[in-house]
Amino acid sequence: MTKLLSCINIEEIAGTAKLFIPLCLENHWILICVDMEKREFLWLDSLNSPPDAHHTEKTTISEWLEKHLLPVLGYRNSQQLKLMQLNIPYQTNRVDCGIFVMKYADCLAHCDHFPFTQQDMPHFRLRVFLDIYRGRLPVPPSHVRFLRALCNI
Repeated sequence: MTKLLSCINIEEIAGTAKLFIPLCLENHWILICVDMEKREFLWLDSLNSPPDAHHTEKTTISEWLEKHLLPVLGYRNSQQLKLMQLNIPYQTNRVDCGIFVMKYADCLAHCDHFPFTQQDMPHFRLRVFLDIYRGRLPVPPSHVRFLRALCNI
């Protein structure tokens, strides 16, 4: 996690309203969102896991946020952030967690509701493919370092 933090440009995120952290836990993607304005910590899991699921991971991530990231963003501890549960759409298969994470981030960046279901995933998957194919999803050099570090954790 320290390697990941070294790839984050704190000056770039210091004034951000929301910080999105996609994580892969045991071959399943989840999204963590730190809403700086509302002082909320969101854990979005498209598998509809019980609230006590991933307790160890939530604790580890909370400790990492508290120790490494929150101090540089002006927070004294993670207790200043409320862990919130949102009413989100869930996947009904075992393969769409990555697309759900992308849609959760998209919806949280533009609004605070999630107007999609599992049935929309083939359409979203096609849109992502076409955006990549047509070069509409460029990866800035600063993100390449981040992605490389993320893959080596």
